[in-house]
Amino acid sequence: MNKPPQTPALPPPLPPPSPMPDLCTLDRVNGILILENRMYISYKRYVWSIDLNGRTYNGPLALSNHMSFLHDNYTRVTTACQSPSGDLMVFVDNLVYMVQYPEFTLRPSWPRTLQKLGFPARTMINGAVNTHRGRSFVVFNGNSVGEIDECDKRVATFTPLEATFPGIPTGVTLIFRYVDGNLYFTTRTQFYRFNEFTKTVTAAGKFDLRMLNIVCPKTELLQQLRNLLDRIVRVGDLTSPASYSDDDDDSGVQLSGRRTNRRK
Repeated sequence: MNKPPQTPALPPPLPPPSPMPDLCTLDRVNGILILENRMYISYKRYVWSIDLNGRTYNGPLALSNHMSFLHDNYTRVTTACQSPSGDLMVFVDNLVYMVQYPEFTLRPSWPRTLQKLGFPARTMINGAVNTHRGRSFVVFNGNSVGEIDECDKRVATFTPLEATFPGIPTGVTLIFRYVDGNLYFTTRTQFYRFNEFTKTVTAAGKFDLRMLNIVCPKTELLQQLRNLLDRIVRVGDLTSPASYSDDDDDSGVQLSGRRTNRRK
């Protein structure tokens, strides 16, 4: 007897797409870079563009929308900084991209490996920054700093982290130059505000994106609702007749949100 043809097994369903991250819910980001009047914050394969005037943002956008030349299968941009010439140095895995700004186009002969730029083998990049004094530094392997020469884009000198940035601990995960004239270093849980002119740490604490005065849409909406409810309650108190309780203390203290009159 001939067997009936079997129906081929259906392929397993595809996993649901990952939800788009919300910037204000992140406790850690990969990079912060200020270009003209905008601040760019990157996390994994996404980037947010934030208006420095209103501190509002849209997105996130895929990094590939800005830089389609990034190699396939990259997981995140490790760090990025703007060189004194205006170009962006973008560190991704073991490669460095030199990107023309504001066109976001790749410069000829790039990307280059870290070793071609003069970094030792087995280098792990922690962060990079172009300081207010116009010097470009890259922190790597936890406690080492390489200064990039602007002419040939290679490491000119190597120094210990403590010698270049006194008071900054090992374990740096992010460096950025901010509009208040300071450099900021972060570890997994802390931030350190560094004055490059006095070479001192002037503040430290728990890192939170709120320190950048970013307006979070959800938080802002909740605050507007709270303010509206507060106004409704205040108007109701003004229009309702005053009521007093026999249990009120006669000392004139505030009970149940109302102040009582002193009995004669």
